[in-house]
Amino acid sequence: MDTFKLGYGDYLRFRDLVLARSGLHFPEKKWTDLEIGLSKALRSIPETVARGIGSLDLATYYHFLKEAATPPAQAEMERLINLLTIGETHFFRDSAQFDALATHVLPELIARKRAAALGSTAPGMPQLRLWSAGCASGEEAYSLAILLHQLIPDISNWRILILATDINQDSLARAQQALYSDWSFRESRAKTTRSLYFTPQDKRYRLRDDIRQMVTFAPLNLIEDNFPAAHNNTLSMDLILCRNVTIYFTEETTRRLINKFYQALVEGGWLVVGHAELSLVIYRAFQARSFPDTVLYQKTGQPTPWPNDWVWLDPPKKGETFQPQPLSGLSESVFQPTRKDNLQTKPLSPLPSTQPGLNSQEANRVQHSNGQASRVKAELEICQRAQLLLSKGYGEQAIATLESKFETLSVASHVPACCLLARAYADQGKWDQAQQWAERAIALDALAVEAYYTLALTYEHQGNIEQAITYLKKVIYLDQEGPLPYFNLGMLHKKRGDLVSTRRAFSNIVRILERWPPDKIIPDSGGTSAARLLNITRRTLQELETQAVEP
Repeated sequence: MDTFKLGYGDYLRFRDLVLARSGLHFPEKKWTDLEIGLSKALRSIPETVARGIGSLDLATYYHFLKEAATPPAQAEMERLINLLTIGETHFFRDSAQFDALATHVLPELIARKRAAALGSTAPGMPQLRLWSAGCASGEEAYSLAILLHQLIPDISNWRILILATDINQDSLARAQQALYSDWSFRESRAKTTRSLYFTPQDKRYRLRDDIRQMVTFAPLNLIEDNFPAAHNNTLSMDLILCRNVTIYFTEETTRRLINKFYQALVEGGWLVVGHAELSLVIYRAFQARSFPDTVLYQKTGQPTPWPNDWVWLDPPKKGETFQPQPLSGLSESVFQPTRKDNLQTKPLSPLPSTQPGLNSQEANRVQHSNGQASRVKAELEICQRAQLLLSKGYGEQAIATLESKFETLSVASHVPACCLLARAYADQGKWDQAQQWAERAIALDALAVEAYYTLALTYEHQGNIEQAITYLKKVIYLDQEGPLPYFNLGMLHKKRGDLVSTRRAFSNIVRILERWPPDKIIPDSGGTSAARLLNITRRTLQELETQAVEP
């Protein structure tokens, strides 16, 4: 293809496809950008994909990406998105924001976390959780790591997570190398720290290993509904940086994303966005905090004051409010229990209070049966309501619903209620309470698989990998066909460097998911489809094979 022109019809089709898969929006003013990306994709298409497609015309390529639910098609879609999202960043980009982080936000968070750890009944390691969402080639996440190293003298006594995610797999690979050119050090703060944290290597600079190891990189598509969740570590964040990412999204997509960021943050947590993304409308749930030459957003539970004559700017939209609404009008059919033997969803048929032809003794038995049925139905509705609140992100309301009614529940309902409470506390990052409720569920029912899974996540968060593995094995023993526990188990083995056990766990995922419909959503995954997890698993297995043959 010496010349490549994207016609209007093809522009519309690929624009909508890319928007649906990645959230990237290419309005007509960015028509040329989409055209260039497609041209690069077609010119560099892998030979195996080309053989599978046959013809390399745009129509065939489009239908291959859209219709085929196969790993090659999914991989090609990811490759196209990579070509369309060449992220550009550098160390300590936007000096005003990093000044605010270095002089106010991070010192305040550090002091608060240190006081909380010392003031608890069981003093432990202070914890701090930061997230660079849309991390590109990693400079932003590593800048945070350098700041923390400078601000925390006893950093080895802290448990710190710096999560760095991006949809672009190529960018993540470059970020993990931690090797940068002069162009990445054009801010004055970066220039002064380069000699302290980097060593020259072939006209570039490699980051120190101790700083590099502070950052955890992971692929994540911000438009998907699989976060915030415990399985991908996107819960209980103290600080989220998502700068110059939503400028590529539609307003509707941006609203949904900011809603999820709000849920992912702890009370008092901070959100940092790019200057071109500031908006009192979209970030209204946060308190806008002014610093020299910049504005940051804090989650305080109190939205930014809203002038009466601005109401028309922010009409209520279904599913996008930050204030929980009464759920009485929602259909119970959206409730999907995780434990079918404890939470039966089959509707209970109403029983008549009296039936013709019954004597008084039989009538009394019927009335007693009616009373039992009503009690079971009432208790089921309590658990269903809590489950629904939890699925909508209203963890505190789910906890209040269950704890206020817990003592009135029958013993038979205690196990599902305990499991729900454990999960709700885990989703909020309150790991001690999550552990207590999970252990209470197991004491009542040694087969409470959800409780074992919550305990595994709790121990993983606490850094006790061995105990987390023990509980994941119990989950798998009780439910051998659930792919998500195998995935968590494989990632823990990988973290320990046990590649044999990692391959075994991921091979089991492939075995399970190859029998699933590609579009089936994996339970408790936050909306991840079987096809997507299968693709991730196969790619991980390929990486493991590569590591095995390297000298």
